[in-house]
Amino acid sequence: MKAVYLSLAFIAFVAGDDPVIKKDSVELATTEEFAVESLNYPEDAPANLQQEWILKAPKDHAVRLECHDIRLFEDKPCGAWALVITDGDKKEELCTSIFDFTKTSETNVLVLSLRIGGDSRGFVACKAKAVKK
Repeated sequence: MKAVYLSLAFIAFVAGDDPVIKKDSVELATTEEFAVESLNYPEDAPANLQQEWILKAPKDHAVRLECHDIRLFEDKPCGAWALVITDGDKKEELCTSIFDFTKTSETNVLVLSLRIGGDSRGFVACKAKAVKK
């Protein structure tokens, strides 16, 4: 069963300080991994990027997220460069450089929201798949 990749990608590339927005919704399969990568990866993401992934696993499954390359160049508290992970009503905010982050969701939906500040620097690379609870 292939992962269904619905790109709601309305990408707005505009001059100046206007945000670059990209949203994706993905139905995950248990047999395949989905690559979660910031725009331009492995190069730096564009300035003012707001990128979101909605990762949905089948019922009675969880989302397993493995990030091997998070480089957001800020320490806690996170500022303009962060990856926010939402699992139900719980939120976790990641920044700085992380090379071995793993999370298994409590629900079957995990939302990742990446924000990049006014400079084009930083990126994210992870893999996601559905796993049986």
